[in-house]
Amino acid sequence: MPAPSGRPEAFRWRLTTPPRSVSLLVSAVQTGSPLPLPDVGAVINVEYEFLFVVTGVSVDDGQAVTAITSSLDGLLSWHRGLERLAVSSEGASAMDALHQLLGRVAAEVPALRILRLDPDLVGVPDIADRTGHSRQNVQQWVNGERNGDPSFPPPEGSAGRSLVWRWAEVNAWLRPLGLDDHAVRPTREESAFLDVELIQWNHAHREELGSQSGEEASHRQAVPQPSSQAPSGRRSSRPLRHSPETQRNLVARIPSVTGRDLRQWFARIESGPAFLRAEELADWLSDEYGLSQLYAFAIVDEYALRQRSDPSTTEQTTQKRP
Repeated sequence: MPAPSGRPEAFRWRLTTPPRSVSLLVSAVQTGSPLPLPDVGAVINVEYEFLFVVTGVSVDDGQAVTAITSSLDGLLSWHRGLERLAVSSEGASAMDALHQLLGRVAAEVPALRILRLDPDLVGVPDIADRTGHSRQNVQQWVNGERNGDPSFPPPEGSAGRSLVWRWAEVNAWLRPLGLDDHAVRPTREESAFLDVELIQWNHAHREELGSQSGEEASHRQAVPQPSSQAPSGRRSSRPLRHSPETQRNLVARIPSVTGRDLRQWFARIESGPAFLRAEELADWLSDEYGLSQLYAFAIVDEYALRQRSDPSTTEQTTQKRP
């Protein structure tokens, strides 16, 4: 598997091998030698840095700030009339990292609503402050008078009379010079897809709030198996229900992200402990195999959906169940 493109000189990656997840923290420093890569079939999880515009919480809410800091390792700030959240999340891609983060948000800080990505626009003075170089040096970069190959990123627009750029693009340009901050951020193209996903996530949340009264139980899909106790020491907390399109996208990514296809996951559901509630089964999958809650619930939901629509799709694994 090739190394992720456009990564900084040092980055963190997580090597996942079934049936257990084994975390390996590596600092890869450019020395001219190839980066040691895991075996084919392993999943490389990169830590992405996100800056979001959020609502539902306030920097004046001490309890929310504490929950964000302790549970998400994030920083909530107030910037020019907007609540912003700086937080990191691991994933095989920027979209996967977002899904993992949304699952944690729903479980740990349910009042927090992530509206969109903040482009983190910077001008010449901001770039100078972040790199420790003079404004004159930065202006030379912009004009192509120094380090002009490749050329400085095009500006995103202007603020007043000054040009502004996306910090993620400037940071990537600074990387070969050793002046970047060693963080991996979504590209412009990835950011567009992430914002669409956030729109769907928030739409699903509004729909759920509108239909929760008297119907909360109908929104929880139960797996038709004998009753059992949930794993000890764990409290079930379901991520907010996503759209059918998001479910399809999650299901399509399950083999590459988890290292197993759906048939293999269905076999593990059938051979594992018996649970009555989908939440308990998803918690078990998450604990037993190191899955994020979002993917664990996607697997459980798909299993239940296929059982209802065509029980024969799981007949083979059902026959193997003791």
